[in-house]
Amino acid sequence: MTCDKRGRKAGDGVEQATGAGPAQGSYIYHIDLTMILLFSPKAGRRRAQFRLTGGECVFTYYNMQPSRLSRDDRRQQILDCALPLFARHGFAGTTTRRIADAARISEALLFKHFPNKVAIYAEILAGICSADPGLTRLQAAAPSTHTLVQIVRSMVHYFLKAADGSDAEGNQKLRLTLASYLEDGEFAQVLADKVEQIVAPIFVASLQQAIAAGDAQSAMASPRDLFWFAHHTVCTLAAIQLPFQPVLDYPPADKVEREVCEYILRGIGLTDAAIAAHGGLDLPFEAFESSVLEVAK
Repeated sequence: MTCDKRGRKAGDGVEQATGAGPAQGSYIYHIDLTMILLFSPKAGRRRAQFRLTGGECVFTYYNMQPSRLSRDDRRQQILDCALPLFARHGFAGTTTRRIADAARISEALLFKHFPNKVAIYAEILAGICSADPGLTRLQAAAPSTHTLVQIVRSMVHYFLKAADGSDAEGNQKLRLTLASYLEDGEFAQVLADKVEQIVAPIFVASLQQAIAAGDAQSAMASPRDLFWFAHHTVCTLAAIQLPFQPVLDYPPADKVEREVCEYILRGIGLTDAAIAAHGGLDLPFEAFESSVLEVAK
């Protein structure tokens, strides 16, 4: 490292801005040069950053040597660090370098676990889906009118909870999806592919069964398109609830949730009798879900 004649190391009177022991610290050097050269004694193991502000150079270094973690733990660490970055900076604005920095590892080590950021987010989504007990129950349920209603009610509940912040992870994913629509759409495509693989087939099979049972009428649109119409309807509804002051003044959350469920169920062709028999629209979602669990026992 080089600095001007007045540059001194911490301990010789130079102000230490922040510090975390010998592995990490931030020091201020008073300089009157137009450039300062910072050398890292162990390339690849330490990383240096600096900024010039009002005649001062703030030099920060931290140890890039990764602690010893198992392969599974390291992958999970990368995933945990990546999701907040995706939510804050958008899919296009989050780079693998940024993720590696957040995880305090080299980008080369990150690539040993994931080939690119698309693979990172695809695994985040897979983990969310596999850990969702409601989705696991839906996958195990036989296609039916009741299963169709469960999908609609669960989807509406999920989006509205994501919008009001009750589900922090869902809120991040919703914001990231909306940002992706305005960028290159890459993340939204990853998410849509995952939903298409896991949720849409259950919806399609259940709607077809409801039509066969006389609980729903056939529509001009295909069952698959009806699924996405419903999905986009509730996604847009959630989007306008995201600002601190919602764009529209809707009724209380429980009431609007049940109204939207009725709107979608009618829109996909369910008869009034089927909605009355299976919808449970007089019940909040938690009570409806509890009744579903009792039936499943």
